[in-house]
Amino acid sequence: MPKNIKVSMIMLQSLDGFIAKYQNDRLDWGSKQDKQNYKAKTVEIGAIICGTNTYLQIPDFALKGRKVYVLTSRPEELPTKDEVTLFKGTPQELIAKIQQDGLTKVAVVGGGRIYNSFLASKLVDDIFITIAPVAFGTGVHGFGQNQLDTKLELVSVDKMGDNELYVHYKVLN
Repeated sequence: MPKNIKVSMIMLQSLDGFIAKYQNDRLDWGSKQDKQNYKAKTVEIGAIICGTNTYLQIPDFALKGRKVYVLTSRPEELPTKDEVTLFKGTPQELIAKIQQDGLTKVAVVGGGRIYNSFLASKLVDDIFITIAPVAFGTGVHGFGQNQLDTKLELVSVDKMGDNELYVHYKVLN
């Protein structure tokens, strides 16, 4: 099935490229502006994809107004919620399912392994990154730990609030 869906990645990361200080990080180091931007962007898109850990970390109020797809190897172990589809399979199979559901846009919102698998599968069209003014040195890698060869084109860089950058890239390959 050809890909007839726009896939955008949305992420908050530290200046040194980490999306969390540790597993189960509550991301309290992200700004209010980033949270507002995340909400507006994901509601506009209408659907999100996340992995198991991200799903377990996202508060219920952050899921409202969006269709949620959780790509997981253990759907039977996860709690079910309204508007949430627990899916076991590949990124390609999940995109095919989302297309069958009649959607034309989806946002991949984490975590690192999910970002990596979608980039490696050549399914991502755009990446939106909020760069927070923090550095951790270690943590959860923003793009996972498997090798990628993804070419990007800078679309825009905007200052968000007093200290953050909001960067938009188009994925070329």
